Amino acid sequence: MTLTDSHYKMLRQTFRLLNLDRFSTDFYDELFRLNPSLRSLFKEDLADQKRKLILILNMVVASLGREQEIVPAVKELGRRHVAYGVKREDYSAVGVALLNTLQTHLENIAEPDVFKSWGDLYAWIIEVATEDLYEATNVG
Repeated sequence: MTLTDSHYKMLRQTFRLLNLDRFSTDFYDELFRLNPSLRSLFKEDLADQKRKLILILNMVVASLGREQEIVPAVKELGRRHVAYGVKREDYSAVGVALLNTLQTHLENIAEPDVFKSWGDLYAWIIEVATEDLYEATNVG
């Protein structure tokens, strides 16, 4: 990951600006708008899923600058997603939904570097979470 201390600071600051309950709702709305077929991977009631999203975002942001500490948890997240039926190509829609939702919630932030930093962070998470999984399991 090519994020610096200034990127970490920016990510932490923008994360604190989010209303996480509303953000999680809007994120899943955007995800299912972008790829309606992903809805079938989730329970009808998304309350628990929204809570999990908030928890993982909190964990990742809290570990900025010390990402190696969460590598085992991120790898486990990847294994669970493969078991749920998530395909490699599904992560693209998730990333777009994440960035679209961030842009909506942080619309007063005009700095493109903010969204590039969030995109870089997401790319690192997916790289770690899926490393060797799809080749090893022949899934996706």
